Amino acid sequence: TECTKLVGGKGTKFDANHTGSEYARIDGGPDAPGYLTNKNGDPGPETVTITAKSYTITYGDPIPTFEYTTKGPALKGTPTLTCDATSASPVGTYVIKVEQGSVTNEKVSLIDGTLTITEAPLTIKAGNYTKKQGEENPTFTLTYNGFKNNDTEAVLTKQPTVTTTAKKDSPA
Repeated sequence: TECTKLVGGKGTKFDANHTGSEYARIDGGPDAPGYLTNKNGDPGPETVTITAKSYTITYGDPIPTFEYTTKGPALKGTPTLTCDATSASPVGTYVIKVEQGSVTNEKVSLIDGTLTITEAPLTIKAGNYTKKQGEENPTFTLTYNGFKNNDTEAVLTKQPTVTTTAKKDSPA
């Protein structure tokens, strides 16, 4: 529907020949008429800004309970915070998305946070061995400490190897 009886501030009247968005401007009086009035400089309700807190966790750690901070007027309601990452997600950066939720403030600004998942430390250790001169070297084994989420050495992009300078006939 068209609004043909629109009257702006200081009596500016609707003109059907000037309906484009370039004419929708604040009324500046007789020298700069427009269709909208500035309400005498009243900016209206203040904006509440909701910012998701950012977090850094180590791969395999539980995902934290996400929290937020606010700035501006009192928050009316509760925002929703979500993230696609899980404790099994690969190392990387994930968005903590802030959504309106039950917030009823008239003006709301939403600022997302970040969840950064860093590498978990992994220790790989070769065993200690003893042999007598003339014996073959034993088969060396490795022990791993630090795997998470039921990961095994199969997830390593390069498998570690164990070597020694000892030979069959190395002196004792």
